[in-house]
Amino acid sequence: MMSSFQGPYFYQVYASKTFGSSSSAVVTWVSRLFLTGFASTALFGPLVGRLCDSYGRKAGTLAFSLLYSLGAISTKSNILGVLLLGRVMGGIGTSLLFSAPEAWLVGEAGKEGVESSLGETFGLVSFVFKCLMIVLSMLLSMPLSEPHTIYTQSTSRHMLEIQ
Repeated sequence: MMSSFQGPYFYQVYASKTFGSSSSAVVTWVSRLFLTGFASTALFGPLVGRLCDSYGRKAGTLAFSLLYSLGAISTKSNILGVLLLGRVMGGIGTSLLFSAPEAWLVGEAGKEGVESSLGETFGLVSFVFKCLMIVLSMLLSMPLSEPHTIYTQSTSRHMLEIQ
């Protein structure tokens, strides 16, 4: 979901940290940070599912919010251990994200007796979310990718002639 939008941002954040004297050391540690996040999602996923079954989906959803927020805050640190811990928290939060909120919604719909509206609800949320994310990512990516370029039709034509 949102993780695919975060990749370039987090790469720049981690690449700006100094983990060693050479640029190859920075690239190595950035790679390890990303791998730590992906590995923690895979390793803790089954445990997270069981904990959600034991403590409830609402608690899982709240834990996702807390862990993901702490993982995001950890990017402000220049300490490698804090960054690694933040990636682990983000990975566990991602596992919670892909299990707890939807299960909580389905459980609550069952309690309220409105299971028949779940298909419409998930379809509408998916459609609106995807449309908003496409528009938002396009709008945000233009000034971030080339902050000093103003895009006009003549700029596009000139760029095509250069290539």
